[in-house]
Amino acid sequence: MSKKKFIKDIIVNSFSFGVYVISQQLILMPLMGKMLDERSFASYIIFISIFSIISNSLGSELGIVRQILEHKKEARKYNSLLVPITLISFVIAIIGTLILGFGVLDSLMLSIAVAMANIRLYCGAYFRMNKTFSKVLVQNILYLVGIGVGVLLFHFTSIIWVPSIMGEIISLIYSIYLSDFKQLRLTKKYLIFDKNIFLKLKDYSIVELITNLMVYFDKLIIYPILGPLAVNTYYATNTTSKISSLIINPLNGVIIAWLKNDDANGRKRYIKFALKYTLPIIAVISLFNIPVIYLAIKILYSQYSDSSISIIIPIAISVGIGTASSLIRSLVLKYRKSTELLSIYIQYTLVFIFASIAFSNIWGLFGFAISGIVSKTYLLAAFIFKLKNIVHEDEKK
Repeated sequence: MSKKKFIKDIIVNSFSFGVYVISQQLILMPLMGKMLDERSFASYIIFISIFSIISNSLGSELGIVRQILEHKKEARKYNSLLVPITLISFVIAIIGTLILGFGVLDSLMLSIAVAMANIRLYCGAYFRMNKTFSKVLVQNILYLVGIGVGVLLFHFTSIIWVPSIMGEIISLIYSIYLSDFKQLRLTKKYLIFDKNIFLKLKDYSIVELITNLMVYFDKLIIYPILGPLAVNTYYATNTTSKISSLIINPLNGVIIAWLKNDDANGRKRYIKFALKYTLPIIAVISLFNIPVIYLAIKILYSQYSDSSISIIIPIAISVGIGTASSLIRSLVLKYRKSTELLSIYIQYTLVFIFASIAFSNIWGLFGFAISGIVSKTYLLAAFIFKLKNIVHEDEKK
């Protein structure tokens, strides 16, 4: 492994992910929040949550499976599987948006955006698999341009699906042109089904689905318990957690691309590094996020600044623990069976559900924020236990 190339890949991938975060969290959502009424913005937040859950769990995860299995020349198998994935995501999105109260045309177009996002994220994983991280950067810059144009058009037209569609179209043209997805042919002769890839995808998608549900489930569960104002307040406060993901998510993507399953020395080195710096990461990220969250709310979501003060500290701590968990998760994902990861996330889900309902009924929105700390601490502890087992097994060999 070339350290220089590894560090360069992390920097480029971090910058490209930063562009993506800026487009959604610093441009799209704050501006939509100012242009939509309270209830409409709450519905839009939940749509974005559905958008992220579906596309991350299906299209993106298919690309990650291809990364992990290093199937650089298996385009036909993966392209074939992406077709039903795209259709399934479209159907789920249609149902979700209609339940949220969007009109038929708005639901149709928003769901098309979700389907397109699956392809875009799959192509992004293809670029990372080939270690062409600069193409991910260009892909996200084009997405940013599309979102910017779309928000501007929304200001004049009030057509709610325009920002999402514009971002996807502009980015997707580039993504398809430079990836092997352009080889796809919707014919019986081309389309094939690979059972092994499907089973691998199923396992990882379930894990990713649970992971994303935990990331976005808070918005879904707050709404019926505490109402739209609480959804908007919590979202505004929690938005700055994306700043921490500027560091961790790109690092995870590069680690998965570089690590080898049979590299025992490398595995031990990465695990010991992760365990050694877990507590410092939590402390630094938590302390860093307290002033950042406060300033971000004042600048981006000033309308919710008063109601968010009480949850800034617990959310900052939760972000710190979540950041450390995310770093360790990439190692568990690489070196343990997906069923082990699935078991951990099922336990994590149950802890979060029970804690969020119980604490919300006692302390309201503050209690809900505390439940995030409790559940993420459980998740981190489970990951650490798994990594220590890996090191112990290696030392016995």
